[in-house]
Amino acid sequence: TILLAKDIDSDGNVEIIVSSSKYLKVFDPKGNVKWMQKTNTEISSLFIDDLNDDGKYEIFVGTVGKVYSFDSNGKVRWKTDISGNAKAVKVSDIDNDGKKDIVIGSSQLYVLDDSGKITFNLTLGSEIEDLTIYDLDLDGYKEIIPGGKEVYVIDHEGEIEWKFKPYMRVTRIVADDLDNDKLPDLIIGSLDNSVYLFKTRKIYLEKCGILAEESTTTTSTTSTTTQTSTSTTSTLQEVTKTTLMTTTTIPSEEEGGFTAFSIVLIIVVIAAVAIVVLYLKKGRK
Repeated sequence: TILLAKDIDSDGNVEIIVSSSKYLKVFDPKGNVKWMQKTNTEISSLFIDDLNDDGKYEIFVGTVGKVYSFDSNGKVRWKTDISGNAKAVKVSDIDNDGKKDIVIGSSQLYVLDDSGKITFNLTLGSEIEDLTIYDLDLDGYKEIIPGGKEVYVIDHEGEIEWKFKPYMRVTRIVADDLDNDKLPDLIIGSLDNSVYLFKTRKIYLEKCGILAEESTTTTSTTSTTTQTSTSTTSTLQEVTKTTLMTTTTIPSEEEGGFTAFSIVLIIVVIAAVAIVVLYLKKGRK
C-alpha cells in the first residue's frame, strides 16, 4: 500500500490517495471515496505532480508493464506500455524545455514527455529499485540517478556520466545539499546495511582536455584524494565532480541488537536452567 495526501483538485480540501493491490482510490477528508480506478496489475509506485501548472495535480502510477497518468477527477489521461515493473516514478523538467518529463525506473530507464510518449529509454543491466533527479554537476540540467545493482548518473540526453557499484543492491537514493556548501550531495542506501555519502566538489577542466586529474582511494570510512595539475594558458572551465566521502554501516539484526528469535532463545535457556535447579533441589531432599 502506498499512501499520499494532497489537495489534487484545488477545492481547498486535502485528498488521500491510496494504492491497494490493483486499485487506486482517492478519499475526501471524511473518508468518502471520491473516485477509484483499477490498473492491470498491482501498483508498484505512485507520484503526484502538477504537470501543466494549472493548480490541479496529475497522478502517475507504475505497475508491471504499464505507466498510467490520471487527472484530478480520476480520468485516464494516458497509459504507456513499458517492460518490467515500474518501481520508481518521478516527474521533473530534465532538459529545461519548460515541459516536465516523467521518469520511470523498471527493467529499463524510461523518460516520457507530458503526453506519455517515450523520449528515450536505456537498459542498465538490472532492475531499477529507486531513482532521484537532481542537478549534480551544476550545469543547469538535471541528472537522473537510478539505482539497482549499480547506481548511475545519466544526463538529460541519456548519456551515462558516472556509475558506482555497492556491495549489494540499492534500496534508496536521495540527493540534496546536506552541509549548505552549495554543492550537491548524493546519499545511497543499500541492502549491505550501508549508507553511502558522495560529496560533490569543484575541479577545473580545460575546455579541450583535463587540467586537474584526480585519483581517489576509497575505504569504508573516508576517501583520500591526490590532485596534480599542469600549467597552461588555456581558458579554465569550473565544473563539479562527485566522490565517495564516507560509508556508514548500519548494524543488522545478526550483528547487533535483540531479535525476536534471540529473545525467545534467552527465555528458553532461563526456563531450562530453572528446571535443572528445581530438579537438583528435589534430588537433595
